[in-house]
Amino acid sequence: MCTTTMNTVAVHWIDGTWSSGGGQRSVETISPATGETVGRLPEGGKAECRAAIDTAKRPFERTGWPQNPRLRAAVLLSATAKIEDKEAQIGNFG
Repeated sequence: MCTTTMNTVAVHWIDGTWSSGGGQRSVETISPATGETVGRLPEGGKAECRAAIDTAKRPFERTGWPQNPRLRAAVLLSATAKIEDKEAQIGNFG
């Protein structure tokens, strides 16, 4: 069994930049495998939520993603291959 205790404070990654959430509040991240606290995440507010939604919508509004099933398939197959390449690392976390 692999036990990893990170105890780090993470931040939000929104639109290519790191954001601490603008507030002082944070929430614990608990490992479901061990029950240990592995880190803390800043509590995001309305501004972070709106920025994340706007960023996520951008590919649908500015590219052929919604109308191009071949593009979607290529991206998903590429992501699958990358995940499979890291399968051992991903499977041993926690």
